[in-house]
Formats: sequence, C-alpha cells, structure tokens
Amino acid sequence: MDFLFIVGIAQAFFFALLLGRKKDKSVADKILLVWLIFIGLHLLGFYWDYSGFSSQHPHLLGFSWFMPIAEGPFLWIYATALLSGAKRFNPWWLIHFVPFVLLNVSIYDFYLSPPEEKAQFAATLWENPPWQAVLGNFLTLYSGPVYVLFLLVRLKRFRSGLRDFFSSTERINLQWLQRLTWGLGGIWAVVLGTYAYCRIADTRLPDNNNYYIFIAVSLFVLFLGYHGLKYENILVKYASPDVASDEAATVERYKKSGLKPTDEKALLNQIKSLLVEQELYLEQNLTLDDLAKKLDKPRHYISQAIGSEEGLTFYSLVNQLRVEAAKEKLVSEDFAHFSLLGIGLDSGFNSKASFNRVFKEYAGISPSEHRERHQKIHQQ
Repeated sequence: MDFLFIVGIAQAFFFALLLGRKKDKSVADKILLVWLIFIGLHLLGFYWDYSGFSSQHPHLLGFSWFMPIAEGPFLWIYATALLSGAKRFNPWWLIHFVPFVLLNVSIYDFYLSPPEEKAQFAATLWENPPWQAVLGNFLTLYSGPVYVLFLLVRLKRFRSGLRDFFSSTERINLQWLQRLTWGLGGIWAVVLGTYAYCRIADTRLPDNNNYYIFIAVSLFVLFLGYHGLKYENILVKYASPDVASDEAATVERYKKSGLKPTDEKALLNQIKSLLVEQELYLEQNLTLDDLAKKLDKPRHYISQAIGSEEGLTFYSLVNQLRVEAAKEKLVSEDFAHFSLLGIGLDSGFNSKASFNRVFKEYAGISPSEHRERHQKIHQQ
C-alpha cells in the first residue's frame, strides 16, 4: 500500500499545480488550491510517520497531528465561496480554523523542543495524554462529520433554490460539491468505523487506525482529481468556443430536426406571445413540457426555436421575462408595499434565494439595489 500513499501525495500536488496554472482563478479556485496543497502535506506527514521516517528525524514529529481538524473547515469555506460566487475572500471564514490554530499554538514548546525530547514525548504520548491530545482526538473524530452533515443540508436547500435558476455553471458546481462532500464523508465513515470497531473489539488496528484512514484519504485524492477534471472549469478552464464554431455546433445539433430553419422565427413568436400574453412565465413550476403541450409542438422544436433565434435555453428565456417583470414591480407604486420576497414570488420565483441569484445574474445588481437606486433618483 506504500505505492497508493505515494500516488496520493503526488496526485494532490499535481492537481494543485494544475489548478495553479489555471487562468482567471476565482476565490473558490484559490481556496481549493491551498486545500490541495494542505491535503498533500497531510498525506506526506502521515507517510513520514507510517514509514518510520519521522522516528529517524524526530524534528518532524507532530507535523500532521492536528491536520484532520482543518479538513472540514476547508470543505465548508470552499463550498461557501463556490456557491456564493464570492469575488473576494472573506476574513471571517478563517474563524472555522480557530481550533486548529489554537491547538497548534498550545504545543509550540513541543515544536521547539530538541529532537531527542520530541521522540521521548511521542513514545509515551498515549500513556498519559495531555489535554491537547484528548481535544485534538475528539475534534478529529467529530468535527469532520459535523461539517459534512451541515453542508449536505445546505446543498439540499441550495438545490431547491435552483428550481428557477438553470445556469449550467450553477448545476456543475452543485454536482461537484455533492460528490466532494460525499467523498469526504466517506473518509469520516472510515474514521468513525475503525474507532467504533476498536472500542467494541478492544483492539488496535495497524498504526492506530491511521493506516486505513489514509488509504481512504489517498483514494479521496484520486476521486477528487477524476471528478475535478470531469467537471468543466473546476481544475482546468476549458477554452470557450468562438462564435463561428458555436454557430456550427448549433447547426449540427438541429440538422436532423423536422423543424425547418425558415419556420423557427414564426415558432419563436408563438412562444413569446404565449408566455407574455397568458403570463405563463409567472407560473413557478412552468416546464418545457407544459409549453409544448399548449403549443401542440414537440419539445425539441421549442428548444430549437429559442436556441437558434435567441441563443438561449427555454429556462433562460423564462427567467429573463421574470426579471423584467420584477424590475417593473420594484419601482412601481402599486408594489411599494410589497417585500422583496413578495415581488419575487409574484414574478414567478419560488424563493428569495433564487430571486436574488437570478436577478443579479441578469440585471447585474440585486433586487434591493435596483429598488434603492430608483428611490434615490426620485428623491433628488
């Protein structure tokens, strides 16, 4: 299994290098970059202990003792930055690392001790463990699962808020985070499982359970890299197609369609007329199939007409109409007594979160900023 550990270490640093070469890195990308380096160092520290390298070089002892405590916070702030599309790092995110930092600071005298003293202390550590070791072991066992559970709940809520927001980037990010969270959850399942087994069987597994745990970590790195390369724009930024190639792709996509290009514009006018005149876009659960039934047309005809003529998806067109309706209501005296949520719901959105996200995506500012700007103009 030494080979698996070495591959895991190499892959963590390789994926970090790959991400480091990515152009136009977002805040989330930079957090993931630091996290990958941290995982690589974490695996390296374990391998030094496991292989006996730390025993031969005692000044390295303690290098990775408290590192597991930081894995949950890394997952949380990375998810926060990715889901929010943060443009700058929020210093308040660092509060999640307070336990990790305080525990390391509390044993600074150990880190500064001569190698011989460090080796002697490490050899008798669990005979009479200090409070730092007890607390560190507790946080190692339970902090990760807590972060994983909280993030799964958060992703579930975020998914429900995406019903009205069909950006492919948002969906890719959500799928990626779900797999990342389940992958990290798998590591803690091994952590808690080995711990429970040892307590029940009153035994010890190789290297105090760490052997199996770090096999899981190494597999997680491979899992992370595979999905990071699979999903667009995670570890690498794929080149955007130029207009010519995009048009060629559109032509190829609809080449075998029964809808003639000359009929696309007429169908698009029917679609817009139905959406606007009957205000179908205000229906929160409107789907492409619903519109296809009302027009008595195949659903792919509708997608073709909207895509070829407008360069949009059906859902993008619907959201565009909703945002335009919300803009008018935000500055209308008739809706002055409505809350932002009330206007969002009245415009076809099903939650405040989706309303804010979609509105900012299309208008460039939030609904509250749009309303405030209008009020300031009329007060001057």
